[in-house]
Amino acid sequence: MGYCAWGFWKLLRVNPISQERRYGVFIYDSCNGDRQMFPIPSDTSQASCNNDDALFESAKYSICPTIRKGHIPVGLAPSGACNAGSIASTALQATLTPATYDASKATALIVSTSFASDFLDRLREGTCTDVLDWQDIGWTLLWSDGAADTMAGSGQSGITASHTLPAASGGGTRAADITAIAHLHISGEAMDFDADGNLISLHRDAYVDISNHQDANGMGAAPVYTPPQLAVAGRPAAQLGDGSVGYPDPQPMRHLTTIRGRLLDIYPDVVVLRPGTESIDGVVIGDSRSVTSQWTYLGGRTDAPTPDATAPDATGSPMSPVGVQWNHAERLDANGQPIDEQVPLRLQVNTTYPDGHVDSTKLSGALPVSIYYPALTDSG
Repeated sequence: MGYCAWGFWKLLRVNPISQERRYGVFIYDSCNGDRQMFPIPSDTSQASCNNDDALFESAKYSICPTIRKGHIPVGLAPSGACNAGSIASTALQATLTPATYDASKATALIVSTSFASDFLDRLREGTCTDVLDWQDIGWTLLWSDGAADTMAGSGQSGITASHTLPAASGGGTRAADITAIAHLHISGEAMDFDADGNLISLHRDAYVDISNHQDANGMGAAPVYTPPQLAVAGRPAAQLGDGSVGYPDPQPMRHLTTIRGRLLDIYPDVVVLRPGTESIDGVVIGDSRSVTSQWTYLGGRTDAPTPDATAPDATGSPMSPVGVQWNHAERLDANGQPIDEQVPLRLQVNTTYPDGHVDSTKLSGALPVSIYYPALTDSG
């Protein structure tokens, strides 16, 4: 709707054959004292369906749209009218091995989950949404002994997991059981109105929990992404005595050393002090992975030769180095303590979470570099 318009939908009836649903919608103008609006859409069949002109205005619907199967009004969650529970509970299978066990003994169970081949169609029916894509972003496994496991998302595939049930008093043969909950991110189309009351389709995202047991289905909580704690670092490659430059160190460092008068190539990188996490319903399902995609050199010119020197504000990929060099000895402060040179950088860092979500951030910092110089031996 427009910026000022707001409203709510009331389901009037569902066509049992076509599954089309007709709603009565009240629309109000928040910029005009919440006065009710009565737009006239180009399709008059979607207009107001009030059949009693004597009704007080506030009891009249603003418009009465009919929404075809596979769509849902913007802002409305899937409801019982969509038969979400029964449809979803048959769309996710969880097979346990063995199927029965002797409860008097500790028993190792293996569960394998899978989605029905027509899962997309069932998901559309079960959520009243024109689902365009879906991805599993995490799992919760509730075992019959009360134990709970969380696992990372598996895209559009099932998972396999194992758990050992402890021996139980009373013994006897029991049927193995588990509640497997798949946390899904779905994207699809939902219905809204333009300023003239015409139905329009908008892209919407939602989170849904699907289980092999009907009572565990429903609207799922959106994943929570906790950002990582990062620090600017670099992998040094030092110039050797013959003038060549060695290979960069495989591990990024937060403090570097160089030799006076020799080139130092720095491959900017990031150090993960604490990884980010992805959580669903308060349960951490996995850690993030952070990589550097680009760097910008924020420092001034050094003594590096022109062909090897990195200019101020230059940018590069993680595979290209920042070239620096100092032809002087390390400076000292008033107390005679060494003062490291600083290599200021800004990094573009991409952090990927278990469900594939990517956050891109800029990280600025300076790398300290200590300058050493070869001392003469006793033999001169």
